Amino acid sequence: MQLEIKEKAIFDNLDMTLQTLMSLIKKQVNNKFDINSINLVLEEILVNIISYGFPNCQPGFFKVSLDIIPSEKSLFIKIIDNGIPFNMLEKEDPDINTPLDERADGGWGIFFVKKLVDKVSYERINDNNIIKLKFANFG
Repeated sequence: MQLEIKEKAIFDNLDMTLQTLMSLIKKQVNNKFDINSINLVLEEILVNIISYGFPNCQPGFFKVSLDIIPSEKSLFIKIIDNGIPFNMLEKEDPDINTPLDERADGGWGIFFVKKLVDKVSYERINDNNIIKLKFANFG
Protein backbone atom coordinates (compact mmCIF):
# COMPACT_ATOMS: atom_id res chain seq x y z
CA MET A 1 0.00 0.00 0.00
CA GLN A 2 1.52 3.30 -1.08
CA LEU A 3 0.71 6.99 -0.86
CA GLU A 4 2.54 10.18 -1.78
CA ILE A 5 1.63 13.71 -0.73
CA LYS A 6 3.35 16.89 -1.88
CA GLU A 7 2.44 20.23 -0.31
CA LYS A 8 3.70 23.76 0.17
CA ALA A 9 5.71 23.87 3.38
CA ILE A 10 3.24 25.96 5.36
CA PHE A 11 1.39 25.24 8.60
CA ASP A 12 -1.98 25.43 6.84
CA ASN A 13 -1.11 22.13 5.12
CA LEU A 14 0.14 20.28 8.19
CA ASP A 15 -3.11 18.97 9.72
CA MET A 16 -4.60 17.68 6.47
CA THR A 17 -1.33 16.00 5.52
CA LEU A 18 -1.08 14.25 8.90
CA GLN A 19 -4.76 13.24 8.83
CA THR A 20 -4.42 11.73 5.36
CA LEU A 21 -1.26 9.82 6.24
CA MET A 22 -2.55 8.61 9.59
CA SER A 23 -5.90 7.45 8.21
CA LEU A 24 -4.05 5.10 5.86
CA ILE A 25 -1.63 3.98 8.57
CA LYS A 26 -4.47 3.25 11.02
CA LYS A 27 -5.95 0.79 8.51
CA GLN A 28 -2.78 -1.30 8.75
CA VAL A 29 -1.50 -0.69 12.28
CA ASN A 30 -3.56 -1.85 15.26
CA ASN A 31 -1.27 -1.04 18.16
CA LYS A 32 -2.15 2.36 19.64
CA PHE A 33 1.45 2.94 20.82
CA ASP A 34 2.76 2.36 17.29
CA ILE A 35 0.12 4.67 15.80
CA ASN A 36 0.93 7.44 18.29
CA SER A 37 4.68 6.99 17.76
CA ILE A 38 4.36 7.24 13.98
CA ASN A 39 2.15 10.32 14.29
CA LEU A 40 4.60 11.99 16.68
CA VAL A 41 7.53 11.30 14.35
CA LEU A 42 5.74 12.62 11.26
CA GLU A 43 4.48 15.71 13.04
CA GLU A 44 7.87 16.50 14.56
CA ILE A 45 9.73 16.24 11.27
CA LEU A 46 7.15 18.22 9.29
CA VAL A 47 6.91 20.96 11.94
CA ASN A 48 10.71 21.30 11.89
CA ILE A 49 10.73 21.54 8.09
CA ILE A 50 8.02 24.22 8.07
CA SER A 51 9.48 26.14 11.05
CA TYR A 52 13.18 26.13 10.20
CA GLY A 53 13.69 24.94 6.63
CA PHE A 54 12.79 28.13 4.83
CA PRO A 55 14.36 31.25 6.35
CA ASN A 56 13.40 34.64 4.94
CA CYS A 57 9.95 33.27 4.03
CA GLN A 58 11.18 31.69 0.82
CA PRO A 59 8.60 29.33 -0.72
CA GLY A 60 9.22 25.64 -0.30
CA PHE A 61 7.66 22.21 -0.35
CA PHE A 62 7.64 18.91 1.45
CA LYS A 63 6.78 15.54 0.00
CA VAL A 64 5.92 12.48 2.07
CA SER A 65 5.95 9.01 0.55
CA LEU A 66 4.46 6.15 2.49
CA ASP A 67 4.96 2.46 1.77
CA ILE A 68 3.33 -0.12 4.02
CA ILE A 69 4.20 -3.80 3.67
CA PRO A 70 1.72 -5.61 5.94
CA SER A 71 3.22 -9.08 5.34
CA GLU A 72 6.54 -7.82 6.76
CA LYS A 73 4.91 -5.57 9.35
CA SER A 74 7.07 -2.77 7.99
CA LEU A 75 6.35 0.87 7.28
CA PHE A 76 8.68 2.98 5.17
CA ILE A 77 8.38 6.74 5.03
CA LYS A 78 10.43 9.09 2.89
CA ILE A 79 10.23 12.82 3.53
CA ILE A 80 11.74 15.23 1.02
CA ASP A 81 11.97 18.99 1.31
CA ASN A 82 13.80 21.72 -0.55
CA GLY A 83 14.70 23.71 2.54
CA ILE A 84 18.13 24.57 3.84
CA PRO A 85 20.42 21.57 4.48
CA PHE A 86 19.76 19.95 7.84
CA ASN A 87 20.84 16.49 8.92
CA MET A 88 18.98 15.77 12.14
CA LEU A 89 21.19 12.72 12.73
CA GLU A 90 24.13 15.07 13.37
CA LYS A 91 22.23 16.88 16.12
CA GLU A 92 23.57 15.90 19.52
CA ASP A 93 21.03 14.24 21.81
CA PRO A 94 19.99 16.21 24.90
CA ASP A 95 21.32 14.95 28.21
CA ILE A 96 18.47 13.00 29.77
CA ASN A 97 20.26 12.98 33.13
CA THR A 98 20.17 16.76 33.49
CA PRO A 99 17.53 17.85 36.04
CA LEU A 100 14.32 19.10 34.39
CA ASP A 101 14.73 22.69 35.56
CA GLU A 102 18.27 22.81 34.09
CA ARG A 103 17.52 21.30 30.65
CA ALA A 104 17.95 23.45 27.57
CA ASP A 105 15.04 24.03 25.22
CA GLY A 106 15.06 22.35 21.85
CA GLY A 107 16.31 19.08 20.47
CA TRP A 108 13.79 16.86 22.22
CA GLY A 109 11.64 16.24 19.15
CA ILE A 110 14.60 15.00 17.14
CA PHE A 111 15.65 12.89 20.11
CA PHE A 112 12.22 11.22 20.16
CA VAL A 113 12.32 10.65 16.41
CA LYS A 114 15.66 8.86 16.71
CA LYS A 115 14.39 6.72 19.59
CA LEU A 116 11.00 5.78 18.10
CA VAL A 117 12.13 4.82 14.58
CA ASP A 118 13.90 1.54 13.88
CA LYS A 119 16.05 3.01 11.13
CA VAL A 120 16.64 6.63 10.08
CA SER A 121 18.83 7.91 7.27
CA TYR A 122 19.52 11.31 5.74
CA GLU A 123 21.00 12.50 2.51
CA ARG A 124 21.14 15.74 0.55
CA ILE A 125 20.57 15.34 -3.18
CA ASN A 126 19.94 18.09 -5.76
CA ASP A 127 19.25 20.73 -3.09
CA ASN A 128 16.75 18.46 -1.33
CA ASN A 129 16.84 17.01 2.18
CA ILE A 130 15.80 13.36 2.11
CA ILE A 131 14.88 11.57 5.33
CA LYS A 132 14.09 7.87 5.19
CA LEU A 133 12.36 6.17 8.11
CA LYS A 134 11.65 2.53 8.77
CA PHE A 135 9.25 1.26 11.40
CA ALA A 136 9.61 -2.49 11.80
CA ASN A 137 7.39 -5.04 13.53
CA PHE A 138 4.48 -2.70 14.03
CA GLY A 139 1.38 -4.15 15.64
